[in-house]
Amino acid sequence: MQKDPPVSGQLRLDTLATRQTPEGVMLELRAAGTIARAFSWLLDLFCRLALGFLGLMAFAIFQNAGQGLFLMLLFALTWLYPVLFEVLWNGQTPGKKAMGLMVVHDNGTPVGWYASMVRNLMRVVDALPFAYGFGMITAFSHRENKRIGDLVAGTLVIYTTPPLAAVQAPYANPSAPPRPLKASERAAVIGYAERYALLSQQRQLELADVLSPFLQTEQAGAGHAVRRLLQIANFYLGREAESDVAAPHASLQAHYSGNSPPPEAPRYFPADFQPPASLPAIGTHPLASQAMPPPLPAESDAPGTERAP
Repeated sequence: MQKDPPVSGQLRLDTLATRQTPEGVMLELRAAGTIARAFSWLLDLFCRLALGFLGLMAFAIFQNAGQGLFLMLLFALTWLYPVLFEVLWNGQTPGKKAMGLMVVHDNGTPVGWYASMVRNLMRVVDALPFAYGFGMITAFSHRENKRIGDLVAGTLVIYTTPPLAAVQAPYANPSAPPRPLKASERAAVIGYAERYALLSQQRQLELADVLSPFLQTEQAGAGHAVRRLLQIANFYLGREAESDVAAPHASLQAHYSGNSPPPEAPRYFPADFQPPASLPAIGTHPLASQAMPPPLPAESDAPGTERAP
């Protein structure tokens, strides 16, 4: 059997961050990637430069006083611009809004004043030694793409656009796993099958290759691991095997193809039941000629009293 091309397993499979609320509800937050955050920062930089240029033109008429006003505007654009937008505009600056990003606390709640101020003050450290060097290194090495400011402030930048809806898991002949799975493991396998059609072929193989030791498919290749995962998912979804599904319809298929007589209809009466040749006409039944019994006494009649004839 030909082996599928090897796929190197990675610990960082995706950027899905799960959080559990006090009510026990699991939230799935999609952490924003470093490239998307870099583009949002560039858009915000352009907005600040445009506002600064407009302010410079407006304050030029004040001469010396205008210089002081311009310096105050620069301070506001540098430090207050991101904080005010993040807190008052649903965690989004204009750049983040354009890229479909927003800032939240680690638990998924809207970002507050303290957290926003801390994460933006820490940009001084992230920008060292130049071009956001420390921030880029930290973001690339963190599973949720957090820079130093996010780690200190306890914040997370996520996508606001909803993910694609999960489609129905493809059918595969159900097969039990090598060992019983926990509830979280069963949910992960079923989730993989439901997202199967939304993943690229490379990602399908990558995810399945990580579980090759558990699935005992190291020698067969990642392609066999994908099929094995789909079979296990169908097993936990309660689907039947193809032979079991086709068996009840085999007689109908054979009948409509002209190879056998139609299947026998279900029997609701005993085999020796014979219906009557004819039914009596209305009003001719023997019981219809019998006299009706006298009416019962009314409940309001007192005991011992005679009824009027």
